[in-house]
Amino acid sequence: MLANDVPVVPCGWHQRIIISALFLRSLIPRGLRLGFLISPSREGEFISRVALAHEALTIRGSSSRTGREAMVALVRAVRSERISPTMYGDGPRGPAGVFKPGAAILARRTGAPLFLVGCAASRYWQLGSWDKGRIPKPFARITIAVGEPWPIGELEDAQHADRISEEIGHRLDELDRVVPQPKVLAHTACTDMALVEILGSCVHARVPKPAPVDVLLRAVIDALDLPVPQ
Repeated sequence: MLANDVPVVPCGWHQRIIISALFLRSLIPRGLRLGFLISPSREGEFISRVALAHEALTIRGSSSRTGREAMVALVRAVRSERISPTMYGDGPRGPAGVFKPGAAILARRTGAPLFLVGCAASRYWQLGSWDKGRIPKPFARITIAVGEPWPIGELEDAQHADRISEEIGHRLDELDRVVPQPKVLAHTACTDMALVEILGSCVHARVPKPAPVDVLLRAVIDALDLPVPQ
C-alpha cells in the first residue's frame, strides 16, 4: 500500500494517538520516515526524546502558537527529508472530533497523499482529558483500519480545505468503527439464559454447568482458533 521512501501525511484522531502511533511505528522498518510535529516547550523536549527513542523523527513547532512557521517546517520536512508527518487534526487542544484543515493544506502543498489511520482497542482506560484519550489495557485486542493513500490535488479556497477536512473526519470515524467484536464463552446454568440473550452475538459458545476441565479447555481453544494440542 505504501511505497518505500514516498512520503504520506498520516491522519488520525488525538483520542487514539497511542494506538495509531504504535501502528505507524511498525511501518518504519518498511521504509516509512515517520515524523511528529512537537512543540519547542520543555514538555515537548521530553516527548521528542521519546519519539527519537522509537526511531521516529521530530519537527519542532507549534500548530497553536506558531501555525505559519509550523506549516513551513512541515512542508520542508516532506519535500526535503521525505518525512511523513503525522497529523492529529483535532489536536493539540480541540475541539475533539473536529478535524482542522492543516493536513489538507500540507498534502496540497507537498503533493503527499493523505493516509488515514483508524484504530480501536477491545478494552481501554479513558482519560479525563479534553480528547477523552484512550490507553489500551493489557491483553486488549487492537484493530487497525487504514484507507488507501488519498491525493488531494488543488484546493480552490479556504472553504474547499474545510470541506476536505470534514470529509477526513467522516472517513476516520468510519475506520474507527471497525471495533473488535469480543468472543464470550458462556459457562452458565440453565437459569442464566437472560445473560446469554443480553450478550447476543458476542457469545461464541455456551458450555453448560457443570463441565469438566477438558470440556472447558476445548471450548476456549475453539473460541480462540488455537491449534489443538496433540
